[in-house]
Amino acid sequence: MALEIQGRRYVRHSLSDIETKTYYVEDFENKLNAILKDYKDSEEERDTLTSLLSEISFKQIGTALTRLNTVTFKDDSKIYSFLNRDFGFFLMGYDKGNEERYTFLNLYNKYTEYELYAYYLDEAGITYKNPDGTLDYDALYDHLKYDETTALAGGGSSKDNGVYATIKLLEITFNTTLGFSNKYCSSNNMYACDSDVKVMA
Repeated sequence: MALEIQGRRYVRHSLSDIETKTYYVEDFENKLNAILKDYKDSEEERDTLTSLLSEISFKQIGTALTRLNTVTFKDDSKIYSFLNRDFGFFLMGYDKGNEERYTFLNLYNKYTEYELYAYYLDEAGITYKNPDGTLDYDALYDHLKYDETTALAGGGSSKDNGVYATIKLLEITFNTTLGFSNKYCSSNNMYACDSDVKVMA
């Protein structure tokens, strides 16, 4: 059965609006400041904040973190999960503290988008490049094919393991998203983000 499935030609289906959406929030800094002014960390405020953060682009991460780092939250994991879930920074899990986020922000300000994803792949010990720094396409293929995992028990939970970072390196290298949106997910506190469709494409 596995051999039969492997031999099938992938047929690309029509993409939904959410799969092709371009994420970017106009006037983001003012909208963020309006939410965080007199912020009391109520459930309604958290929902409004996470909804806004789920719509930002990669270029707006720095603005978000710079402002968010000035506020204390009851549960950081709900606020900062967009780094992991929406942008695929898989080492920035839900339990990271201020020090890790400041380190991330410094790296974000220092590196290009490509370099930042490459940095985290290097940190995780994932093979994706040749000794001369060029992309190792055989390693990338295996990584895309095998390394995103889904929980056997309970279902519905996937672990990215750097697959999205690999996809971003390919998108940036070839200057295409294959018609998909400009980021991984728009989680907005939902736990249904995976890269299966992008991996297949």
